[in-house]
Amino acid sequence: MTELDEVRLSIDSAALRYAQVVFDGCAAVADSTGTELRILDLGAHLSRFRRSCEGLGFALSWSARELTDAVVEVTRRHDGRGAVGIRLFAYAEGEGFLDDEPPGVCVFLRPLDGYAPNRPLTLATTGEPRPAHTDLPRWVKATAHYAGARRAVLRARRAGHDDVLFRNEAGRITETSRASLLVLAGDRLISPPVEEGVLPGVTRELLGMVAKGALGLTPEHRPLEPAEVIGADGVVLCSSSLGAAVVGAIDEHPLPHGAAGALVAAFDRAARGGTAHLDDVVTSVRLLSTGRR
Repeated sequence: MTELDEVRLSIDSAALRYAQVVFDGCAAVADSTGTELRILDLGAHLSRFRRSCEGLGFALSWSARELTDAVVEVTRRHDGRGAVGIRLFAYAEGEGFLDDEPPGVCVFLRPLDGYAPNRPLTLATTGEPRPAHTDLPRWVKATAHYAGARRAVLRARRAGHDDVLFRNEAGRITETSRASLLVLAGDRLISPPVEEGVLPGVTRELLGMVAKGALGLTPEHRPLEPAEVIGADGVVLCSSSLGAAVVGAIDEHPLPHGAAGALVAAFDRAARGGTAHLDDVVTSVRLLSTGRR
């Protein structure tokens, strides 16, 4: 296992030339004491990381136990200041297009403060559809998927929006560039299934757990038409880096904030240990030192 400052890759490596890179990441949130970090569903993230590697043809040489130990060891060194993202990257270390050597694996931390503005977010629906079914499945969390997404986000930003909202070839709503989308409709919390062309979001499952336990909502995976998203009782985005955030408008159409804000607040409390709704899927890591004085 390698840390970030030890990674050395040739500019001619398959990782750079052919985008042979898989990654995953989870959030670690400080508890009320500031002496422990709560990693949200590390097991689910490591399972998705392994599935993504298999989807790209990588054979990981590291066991689940070894990956877990590496993540905990790196996380333990955090100074306790703010939320932090834990990143795992698997990358081809050779130069050959079809080399089948096990990938290198890097584990490192990234601060999450300032990842997104602290306000309801605005989205712009993409002009052209993004197909649900491609030669590289959407459930593979690979860097190759993000090149096209970046172009779409840049267009949305130039138009004054925070992110882009994708549609698949059937015209149905899927996800944004780096987050899952969930719709509040009565007592339901609806998100598109993987078959619609979305990443199987770990955080959206955690949000569903909180929605059910704290607010009595029923999580549901089914296709979403644009009209029902615009007409929803609220819309929320979530990811390991973003956490959960209220969507304030889509294509200049304002959305109600009340129910979405309540869900976001409930998720934030559960992530920090203020309620027990996520305790069963939290890995607690005692910090070696903290920024508290």
